[in-house]
Amino acid sequence: MDRGRIPGYYYDEEKKKYFKIQANHVAPADAKYSKSNVKFEERKAKKRKVEDRSRARRFKQTVRPSQISEHPISGGVGLGRELGLRGHAVNLKDRDAFFGNDAIVSSTEAVFILDIASATSTYRVPVEEESRDLTWLNNRTVAYGEGRRVALFDTRSSGKSTRFQRNLPITAITSPGQSGLHLLVADNRRIDLYDTRMEKTPLFGFRHSHQGPQLQLTTNCSAAGSGLVAALDINNDIQTYNIRTGKVVGMLQRPLVKGKSLMTKLRWTEVAGGAPALQACQDNGLVKWTFGGTEDDEATRSHHRLP
Repeated sequence: MDRGRIPGYYYDEEKKKYFKIQANHVAPADAKYSKSNVKFEERKAKKRKVEDRSRARRFKQTVRPSQISEHPISGGVGLGRELGLRGHAVNLKDRDAFFGNDAIVSSTEAVFILDIASATSTYRVPVEEESRDLTWLNNRTVAYGEGRRVALFDTRSSGKSTRFQRNLPITAITSPGQSGLHLLVADNRRIDLYDTRMEKTPLFGFRHSHQGPQLQLTTNCSAAGSGLVAALDINNDIQTYNIRTGKVVGMLQRPLVKGKSLMTKLRWTEVAGGAPALQACQDNGLVKWTFGGTEDDEATRSHHRLP
């Protein structure tokens, strides 16, 4: 349609010729050069261009190749080739991907459960829409985003079910704590906590805006954890929430360094005495916030430049 584009004319790729764009009531039925069809194809082309840009950004953010693909037992064949992932974006989550000897991987076409010891795929779950994030709900169930839906896959029965529906595509999903019952699900506008035993509405949630296809999010919700959730927002600031109290804790003060480059790899750790600490990578440095006193106390920040 864009070949030698002439205003007011439609180029038919099949017939290799131009046709004057005509009003719907004038053009023959199903004519490609009718006004409505031309507008439809323009919208499709615009959508395709947006998806291509989004795919290119995801490709840059994808960790390639996974160390699993170099597993000696695989005989050098490579896991990606075995799974048929050539040409597809793959997301191997480092925070929730592993459970015992199993790992989970999402791609644009399927969710895979992998056996680490043998570097083989034990399950392949096709997805109708892109899966941007996934997590283990418990030792037998994988929860993953599929477009705007939260789906569950049970490894015992090989059964898949859609559990929750969102208004926007899912950009993060994780299972806070060790109960195996709750899911923290995010899109570009909200973070919500769900109970998988209950109705399809969230228990509660927080307004949280961010950019991009995936949200940088981490939780400290183990039995001894603080219940804090940290997530990067649209301004590249880290916001914190407490999912035990349902309170918005607030924004963490940024380190005293020049610029405001993107923070990545948010991760909860502990400091001496067992107090929670949050760390993130920024440029060639490591930023760390430590929390003391009550679980909602203001964090103390530090910045360490890596060699």
